[in-house]
Amino acid sequence: YSVRIGGTWFEAFTGMEVDKNGFVYAVGPTKSGDFPMVNPIQDHIGGTLDAFAVIINPELSYQPVCCATAGDANHDGEVSVGDAIFLVKYIFADGETPFCTEEADSDTSGSISIGDAAYLVKYIFNNGVEPLCLRMLLGN
Repeated sequence: YSVRIGGTWFEAFTGMEVDKNGFVYAVGPTKSGDFPMVNPIQDHIGGTLDAFAVIINPELSYQPVCCATAGDANHDGEVSVGDAIFLVKYIFADGETPFCTEEADSDTSGSISIGDAAYLVKYIFNNGVEPLCLRMLLGN
């Protein structure tokens, strides 16, 4: 593989793995305020040093890391009652599979269940706790 990833200041790859299908998963620190992003969790550098995570497919194209918006089960870019309905259809009516299971796992239980739909309803209509990605809670 050979591909340039980064901005104009500083990046370092501190961890990298290749899976059986040839996808490369890379993480590390950046100081570049212009680091290229697709569906970022944070769209600006926060302090003097930030982290990045990228996936490179075998054709060397950039793909965003899953879980851009925790709770966005239908992957439309926002958390709404439509996400709870999407989950109910997925669980009970053989509905479409979530694009990103981590985004759909609203209650961070590690699996998708009716609890995730209930969590979203409480968040949206009853001032509940905002959904977070499990990897954010684990510090990954």
